[in-house]
Amino acid sequence: DGRLVSGAWFGDESGGVYFSSDNGITWPINVLGGLSVFDITHGTDRVLFAVTKHWSAGHGDVLALDPADSTWYSIKGNIALDLYRTLCVAAGGTIFVGSDSSGIFRSEAGDTAWGPVNSGLASLTINDIVVTPQDVLYAATAGGVFCSINHGGNWDDVSDGLTDRSVLSLALDSNGHLFAGTERGGLFMTATSR
Repeated sequence: DGRLVSGAWFGDESGGVYFSSDNGITWPINVLGGLSVFDITHGTDRVLFAVTKHWSAGHGDVLALDPADSTWYSIKGNIALDLYRTLCVAAGGTIFVGSDSSGIFRSEAGDTAWGPVNSGLASLTINDIVVTPQDVLYAATAGGVFCSINHGGNWDDVSDGLTDRSVLSLALDSNGHLFAGTERGGLFMTATSR
């Protein structure tokens, strides 16, 4: 159903994913009720992805929404059992999932075969991942901000200037700025150099 991927989505840690087609005035559709949803993002071909936690099982799942019939299905495949915090989709459909203690996993174009891509990361606690229009990845970790220019093949520490290396969130703006929200040091901004 096309309307399910053409509005605003909101993931709720205490109860599913909500959808609004009227700019957030109402949120009448709740899917994945009962699951904690930590992150959602659009991918290629109008597919929506979500990372969730099953409280009774103690670990998470990676889900995709099939736009043809509006059903969610697991694409977790062989990924390590862990709590998944964040995900992003790069050009070409490559999916990156950040976990609580196992680092970053990559899957090519929505396949269920996942592999770790952690070379160069100082911390395997991944709080956020963003990707620039040029396919440069940035990861917020418990040990700083890291950058990859080769789809996670290796990561470089780009935390210079941070007074708090426990980075909780990242955002990119249209002017090429990267914003990093930290646990105790506030908000930092830098120009993306890659």
